[in-house]
Amino acid sequence: EREEAFKSTSKDVSKWTGVIKTMRQQKHLSFPLTKPQSLSVTTNALRASFTPSNDLEKDFDSLLTHYGMQSEKNITSREDDLMSNEMDPKQRRKAMNELRK
Repeated sequence: EREEAFKSTSKDVSKWTGVIKTMRQQKHLSFPLTKPQSLSVTTNALRASFTPSNDLEKDFDSLLTHYGMQSEKNITSREDDLMSNEMDPKQRRKAMNELRK
């Protein structure tokens, strides 16, 4: 059993010998070795392609639609309204509590 595990581990490790040898011979290493794919997905792009698939998602979708929070622009606009100095603290507290519901 131990011999089989050793053989399996040796086989896995031997796959990396060429990569390690190349890295040891290089003057400079750069990480990550492969470029990560850049994902430029925005909230609006996700929202446009989103379709609720279960009851919980349907409930959240209906709440967001009801309060006009379908896009990031609407959300930031609402946050700016709440944080503006024109609102008195009581109104701000009331609005924040309304959003928390």
